[in-house]
Amino acid sequence: MLRRVVAALDSLPVTGVVGLGPAVDPADVPGTDRVRVHRAVPHEAVLARASVVVTHGGHGSVLKPLAHGIPVMCIPSFRHQKDNAVRLTERGAGLRLRPSASVPQIAAAVERLLVEPTFATAAQDLGRPHPGGDRAVTAGAVAGGGGASTGSRAGRLSRSGVSARVVRRSRPGLGSACETPASHQVT
Repeated sequence: MLRRVVAALDSLPVTGVVGLGPAVDPADVPGTDRVRVHRAVPHEAVLARASVVVTHGGHGSVLKPLAHGIPVMCIPSFRHQKDNAVRLTERGAGLRLRPSASVPQIAAAVERLLVEPTFATAAQDLGRPHPGGDRAVTAGAVAGGGGASTGSRAGRLSRSGVSARVVRRSRPGLGSACETPASHQVT
Protein backbone atom coordinates (compact mmCIF):
# COMPACT_ATOMS: atom_id res chain seq x y z
CA MET A 1 0.00 0.00 0.00
CA LEU A 2 2.80 2.45 0.80
CA ARG A 3 4.18 2.17 -2.72
CA ARG A 4 0.72 3.03 -4.09
CA VAL A 5 0.54 6.05 -1.79
CA VAL A 6 3.94 7.25 -3.02
CA ALA A 7 2.87 6.74 -6.64
CA ALA A 8 -0.43 8.55 -6.03
CA LEU A 9 1.27 11.55 -4.45
CA ASP A 10 3.85 11.60 -7.23
CA SER A 11 1.05 11.74 -9.82
CA LEU A 12 -0.27 14.98 -8.31
CA PRO A 13 1.22 18.46 -8.49
CA VAL A 14 2.37 18.14 -4.85
CA THR A 15 5.42 17.14 -2.89
CA GLY A 16 5.12 14.63 -0.07
CA VAL A 17 6.73 13.16 3.00
CA VAL A 18 6.22 9.49 3.88
CA GLY A 19 7.06 8.21 7.35
CA LEU A 20 7.45 4.43 7.38
CA GLY A 21 7.99 3.57 11.02
CA PRO A 22 10.43 0.91 12.24
CA ALA A 23 8.72 -2.09 10.64
CA VAL A 24 9.28 -1.09 7.01
CA ASP A 25 12.67 -0.82 5.33
CA PRO A 26 12.96 2.45 3.35
CA ALA A 27 14.62 0.47 0.55
CA ASP A 28 11.28 -1.35 0.06
CA VAL A 29 9.38 1.90 -0.59
CA PRO A 30 11.38 4.05 -2.99
CA GLY A 31 10.71 7.78 -2.98
CA THR A 32 10.63 10.10 -5.95
CA ASP A 33 11.81 13.63 -6.67
CA ARG A 34 8.62 15.01 -5.10
CA VAL A 35 7.87 12.35 -2.49
CA ARG A 36 10.52 11.83 0.17
CA VAL A 37 10.46 8.57 2.13
CA HIS A 38 11.92 8.33 5.64
CA ARG A 39 11.90 5.75 8.40
CA ALA A 40 10.75 8.45 10.83
CA VAL A 41 9.57 12.04 10.48
CA PRO A 42 9.12 14.74 13.13
CA HIS A 43 5.32 14.69 13.13
CA GLU A 44 4.75 18.05 14.80
CA ALA A 45 7.13 19.86 12.44
CA VAL A 46 5.63 18.22 9.35
CA LEU A 47 2.03 18.69 10.50
CA ALA A 48 2.65 22.38 11.14
CA ARG A 49 3.02 22.76 7.34
CA ALA A 50 0.72 20.00 6.04
CA SER A 51 -2.62 20.25 4.25
CA VAL A 52 -3.61 16.55 4.09
CA VAL A 53 -2.55 13.39 5.91
CA VAL A 54 -2.91 9.91 4.43
CA THR A 55 -2.78 7.25 7.14
CA HIS A 56 -3.81 3.75 8.18
CA GLY A 57 -6.20 5.37 10.65
CA GLY A 58 -4.65 4.55 14.01
CA HIS A 59 -5.61 6.75 16.94
CA GLY A 60 -2.43 8.83 16.92
CA SER A 61 -2.28 9.30 13.19
CA VAL A 62 -5.89 10.53 13.13
CA LEU A 63 -5.76 12.68 16.26
CA LYS A 64 -2.51 14.51 15.48
CA PRO A 65 -3.71 15.97 12.14
CA LEU A 66 -7.06 16.93 13.66
CA ALA A 67 -5.19 18.85 16.37
CA HIS A 68 -3.77 20.90 13.49
CA GLY A 69 -7.09 21.16 11.63
CA ILE A 70 -5.84 18.97 8.78
CA PRO A 71 -8.18 16.67 6.82
CA VAL A 72 -7.31 12.96 6.89
CA MET A 73 -7.58 10.17 4.35
CA CYS A 74 -7.73 6.77 6.06
CA ILE A 75 -6.80 3.48 4.46
CA PRO A 76 -7.65 1.22 7.42
CA SER A 77 -6.72 -2.44 7.65
CA PHE A 78 -7.95 -3.73 10.98
CA ARG A 79 -9.20 -3.19 14.53
CA HIS A 80 -9.87 0.37 15.63
CA GLN A 81 -8.63 1.85 12.35
CA LYS A 82 -11.93 1.08 10.61
CA ASP A 83 -13.93 2.64 13.44
CA ASN A 84 -11.76 5.75 13.38
CA ALA A 85 -12.27 6.05 9.62
CA VAL A 86 -16.05 5.79 10.00
CA ARG A 87 -16.12 8.50 12.67
CA LEU A 88 -13.84 10.74 10.64
CA THR A 89 -15.92 10.45 7.46
CA GLU A 90 -19.23 10.85 9.31
CA ARG A 91 -17.94 14.13 10.72
CA GLY A 92 -16.79 15.26 7.24
CA ALA A 93 -13.15 15.66 8.26
CA GLY A 94 -11.77 13.10 5.83
CA LEU A 95 -12.25 10.21 3.47
CA ARG A 96 -11.82 6.45 3.66
CA LEU A 97 -10.45 4.07 1.04
CA ARG A 98 -10.10 0.30 1.09
CA PRO A 99 -6.59 -1.16 1.45
CA SER A 100 -6.91 -2.39 -2.13
CA ALA A 101 -7.40 1.17 -3.47
CA SER A 102 -5.60 1.86 -6.72
CA VAL A 103 -3.11 4.64 -7.36
CA PRO A 104 -5.74 6.71 -9.26
CA GLN A 105 -8.26 6.24 -6.41
CA ILE A 106 -5.74 7.37 -3.81
CA ALA A 107 -4.71 10.35 -5.95
CA ALA A 108 -8.35 11.38 -6.51
CA ALA A 109 -9.10 11.23 -2.78
CA VAL A 110 -6.03 13.30 -1.89
CA GLU A 111 -6.92 15.85 -4.58
CA ARG A 112 -10.47 16.06 -3.25
CA LEU A 113 -9.25 16.70 0.29
CA LEU A 114 -6.95 19.43 -1.02
CA VAL A 115 -9.50 21.31 -3.12
CA GLU A 116 -12.81 20.91 -1.27
CA PRO A 117 -12.72 23.31 1.71
CA THR A 118 -15.47 21.51 3.65
CA PHE A 119 -12.98 18.83 4.74
CA ALA A 120 -10.55 21.35 6.22
CA THR A 121 -13.41 23.18 7.94
CA ALA A 122 -14.67 19.95 9.53
CA ALA A 123 -11.13 18.97 10.60
CA GLN A 124 -10.65 22.39 12.18
CA ASP A 125 -13.97 22.01 14.02
CA LEU A 126 -12.93 18.62 15.39
CA GLY A 127 -9.55 19.95 16.49
CA ARG A 128 -10.92 23.09 18.11
CA PRO A 129 -10.72 23.26 21.91
CA HIS A 130 -14.08 22.58 23.53
CA PRO A 131 -15.50 25.02 26.11
CA GLY A 132 -14.38 24.14 29.61
CA GLY A 133 -11.84 21.52 28.60
CA ASP A 134 -8.92 20.38 26.54
CA ARG A 135 -9.11 19.52 22.89
CA ALA A 136 -11.36 16.54 23.41
CA VAL A 137 -10.20 14.76 20.28
CA THR A 138 -6.52 15.34 20.74
CA ALA A 139 -5.63 15.22 24.42
CA GLY A 140 -3.55 12.02 24.51
CA ALA A 141 -2.05 12.16 21.06
CA VAL A 142 -0.32 15.49 21.09
CA ALA A 143 1.11 15.43 24.59
CA GLY A 144 4.85 15.90 24.30
CA GLY A 145 4.47 17.04 20.70
CA GLY A 146 7.77 15.57 19.59
CA GLY A 147 6.68 12.44 17.77
CA ALA A 148 9.18 9.61 17.75
CA SER A 149 11.82 11.51 19.70
CA THR A 150 9.80 11.80 22.93
CA GLY A 151 8.78 9.43 25.65
CA SER A 152 5.15 10.53 25.29
CA ARG A 153 2.30 8.27 24.20
CA ALA A 154 2.52 9.95 20.79
CA GLY A 155 6.22 9.13 20.61
CA ARG A 156 5.58 5.50 21.54
CA LEU A 157 2.91 5.31 18.83
CA SER A 158 5.36 6.71 16.30
CA ARG A 159 8.04 4.21 17.24
CA SER A 160 5.56 1.35 17.08
CA GLY A 161 4.86 1.90 13.40
CA VAL A 162 2.24 4.66 13.23
CA SER A 163 3.00 6.29 9.93
CA ALA A 164 1.69 9.46 8.39
CA ARG A 165 1.94 10.35 4.76
CA VAL A 166 1.58 14.09 4.58
CA VAL A 167 0.84 16.41 1.72
CA ARG A 168 0.73 20.19 1.66
CA ARG A 169 -0.56 22.87 -0.60
CA SER A 170 0.26 26.52 -0.36
CA ARG A 171 -2.46 28.43 1.43
CA PRO A 172 -3.83 31.91 0.60
CA GLY A 173 -2.23 34.65 2.63
CA LEU A 174 1.01 32.76 3.15
CA GLY A 175 2.80 34.27 0.20
CA SER A 176 2.03 31.61 -2.39
CA ALA A 177 -0.69 31.34 -5.00
CA CYS A 178 -2.88 28.34 -4.33
CA GLU A 179 -6.09 28.86 -6.22
CA THR A 180 -5.52 25.87 -8.49
CA PRO A 181 -4.41 22.28 -7.89
CA ALA A 182 -1.16 23.06 -9.74
CA SER A 183 -0.02 25.13 -6.77
CA HIS A 184 -0.11 22.21 -4.31
CA GLN A 185 3.08 21.55 -2.41
CA VAL A 186 3.92 18.99 0.21
CA THR A 187 6.42 19.19 3.01
